[in-house]
Amino acid sequence: DAAHAAVSPTSGQGASLALEDAMDLAKQLRDDAGDHRRAFEAYERDRRARVARIVADGRRRGATKAKVSRIQAQLRNVAMWLGLNLFGERSQDWVYRYRVDWNAGAAR
Repeated sequence: DAAHAAVSPTSGQGASLALEDAMDLAKQLRDDAGDHRRAFEAYERDRRARVARIVADGRRRGATKAKVSRIQAQLRNVAMWLGLNLFGERSQDWVYRYRVDWNAGAAR
């Protein structure tokens, strides 16, 4: 989590990002034949977009945690129920179905 201090604790992604980071960095180090500077630069470049998207998504979701009226809460609950039942897993595939392909060569 320390590498991504901006990740919202409500996103539940801190440990997942740490594991993804470890795998990606190990892959970069494996494929860069001892050129650690190049490996770390490639790692940072590769991970930046995904981490930024997770941070932005967490902030957006966290902003909805404000105190609301009973009517607002009911509307929110109905909207969430509809959203989850209509779009469910597909809307979050980019978060939960992400995989680091260990066998693929590191991106340059």
